[in-house]
Amino acid sequence: MLGLAIGLVIAIVLLAGLAVHFFVPETRTGTHTITLDGTVEEVWDVYTDPGSLPEWRASVIEIVDLEGEPGQRAWTEVSEHGVRINFRETAFDVPTRYELATASEGYFEGSYFAEFEQVGPKAVRGTFTETLTTNGFRSKLLALLFVRPKQLIEDFAHDAQREINRRSSETQ
Repeated sequence: MLGLAIGLVIAIVLLAGLAVHFFVPETRTGTHTITLDGTVEEVWDVYTDPGSLPEWRASVIEIVDLEGEPGQRAWTEVSEHGVRINFRETAFDVPTRYELATASEGYFEGSYFAEFEQVGPKAVRGTFTETLTTNGFRSKLLALLFVRPKQLIEDFAHDAQREINRRSSETQ
């Protein structure tokens, strides 16, 4: 009876692994539009300031190897869990379009697109697209369980809005 139970568990695990391999896409994309309070310049200044991320983004503990001029910068972000993500600016159209190439060695490659539009005196529409392509089964499984592109966009926007408000209150 124990042998049958163990065999059944092994069969379920193998079937689940095959399901992940064949039915979970390697590339996942999320696009989300959010309205942020502020001017397009205030929003731009926060979203394109990677060096300040550890000050206002709870999940980022350090930015390392930040180099280059705005629009051509590259850096590595270190998360609270020790995950290192490399970023490289690929488009920098002040103050409306910002694009990044992203990668975490051995895990994923991706891109991030942000477009900003002033839609009111203190209202900016941000349209964000996050794309993630996983490298291998383990990465695909981890991304399926823990990475939600739309949630990443919303969490970042929430923290960015707090930083926009903080910077705005300092200049008044």
